[in-house]
Amino acid sequence: MKKIIWLTGWFPGPEEPYSGDAIERHARAASLHNRIHLIHIRKTRDPLLRKPRFEHRVYSTHLSADIIEYPGLNRAGKLLDKLWSGWCFFMYHNRALKTYMQKWGKPDGIHINIMMKCGLVGMWWKWRHGLRYLLMERWGGYLPEAIPHFSQKGRWFLFLLKKILRHSSGLITVSRHLGLAISQQIIPFPFRVIPNVVDLDLFYPGPSLQQRPFRFIHISSLDYPKNPEDLLVAMKKTLQSGHQAVLDIYGPRRELLMDLAASLGLGEVVFFHSEAPQAILAQALRRSHALILYSRYETFGNVIIEANACGLPVIVSDYATFLENVEPGVTGLKARGNDPGALSQCMVELMETYVRFDPANIARLTADKYSFEKVGLMIDALYREYF
Repeated sequence: MKKIIWLTGWFPGPEEPYSGDAIERHARAASLHNRIHLIHIRKTRDPLLRKPRFEHRVYSTHLSADIIEYPGLNRAGKLLDKLWSGWCFFMYHNRALKTYMQKWGKPDGIHINIMMKCGLVGMWWKWRHGLRYLLMERWGGYLPEAIPHFSQKGRWFLFLLKKILRHSSGLITVSRHLGLAISQQIIPFPFRVIPNVVDLDLFYPGPSLQQRPFRFIHISSLDYPKNPEDLLVAMKKTLQSGHQAVLDIYGPRRELLMDLAASLGLGEVVFFHSEAPQAILAQALRRSHALILYSRYETFGNVIIEANACGLPVIVSDYATFLENVEPGVTGLKARGNDPGALSQCMVELMETYVRFDPANIARLTADKYSFEKVGLMIDALYREYF
């Protein structure tokens, strides 16, 4: 059992309880075979916070986390605030490492989630303490279609990314498509793919659904990459074809999206729900027939495997990432991207062929690929190789 420190730029915290929850599940998987201590340090968005806020979490015998949120200097101007934030970021990371080493001794390695800025800390610790680090990336900004795109951050950003990659022991991505994008746009670099995890204690099949009308569900951040506008247009077209269906949408409140639904006359068939914890989402999935995730681009698409774990077929766009995780005709269907008409046809096809999908088989295939045990073994194999 190795001692590994995790550094991450995303993690569930007081201000953003759902941010980085996939990283939290990955840490739980890794802790099945190794001792994991996770460090998450960020500047708070709370203008009233005057002192750093510290939180120590103990998930299990082999998994703990320290979360530190520090106040900025917003009133001092952007430059001073940026310098202050950078100093705090590195200072608190170094303090956290010192505390860890006093308690547990030198770690066997560093696992970095999200290259920038945690990768800079990893390079410093490698030079200062001789610690090797692995990178795990899941940010969509490296995908060619992404808006915003990483290239918009300037030459220094690209220069530092190259340095971080070259000094790392290896690169892990959550999809092959993301790994290829990084290798093609930054520097040629070998990578391994480790998928995200689904919590099978929460996401599992429910009783067979008998109610009508057909119930679709969509769960996302409802921003540009998720393309919720085309989903609403496709829903309108589906109803115009004579088929009866309803759509539940879970995500942040978006007034423009609600106005679009009203203008399309969908007020009685499209229901907006606020963001919710995974336990609530799992229940909502078990009350649904199928999930739709019609994204413009994705690095993975967690809700796909969560829906599949509940036995639901999914409808996705024909984006390359989805083709890695969805087996057409078995775990779902794919529709041509950025085409509401094509999505509507796919929705109709799924409703008409729904009985051909086997919920038990969908759930079994998902558990075989994305369980804590399966992913935990994949991470452990990497640690044994690199650390």
